[in-house]
Amino acid sequence: SVTGFKLGFLRHAEFEMLSNGSTHWKAGLACADCHMPYTRAGNKKISDHRVMSPLKMDAKACMTCHPQGKEWLAERVKAIQDRTASLQLRAGYATATAAKLFERANAAKKDGRKIDEALYAKAREYYEEAFYRVTFIGAENSMGFHNPPEALRVLGDSAFFAGKSEALLR
Repeated sequence: SVTGFKLGFLRHAEFEMLSNGSTHWKAGLACADCHMPYTRAGNKKISDHRVMSPLKMDAKACMTCHPQGKEWLAERVKAIQDRTASLQLRAGYATATAAKLFERANAAKKDGRKIDEALYAKAREYYEEAFYRVTFIGAENSMGFHNPPEALRVLGDSAFFAGKSEALLR
């Protein structure tokens, strides 16, 4: 509502993040390997259908490949997620700044002031690039863990496009 134009909203981007060359994807893992590990039901081995973070299940699924222990795993996950959250906050703030500038540009148009429509259109293109990237990472639900390098690349691009949009709007 701040920008004055309609935007789509992304949801559940986990598969796209995982399958885009992540370490776990390259190792041949699928979502169920980590989020639905095997468990015993009597004498049968079945997938656990309580889909959740492997860390909430004592990292049992992770320990199959990572014998370093659940404390090491938890620290690694938190380090990845902290880096991602830091960049997501910066990219989100930059995108929000551009949105507020659209609000001001739209108010100026309403007041009858002339604005450069070509610059406005280009700023909107950059803003949409920023918005969809930061929203993609927010919708992805792993806070970067499914593919750390890709999450940081996407957020870096988001901050870049938001900055370009802001510069044109100013």
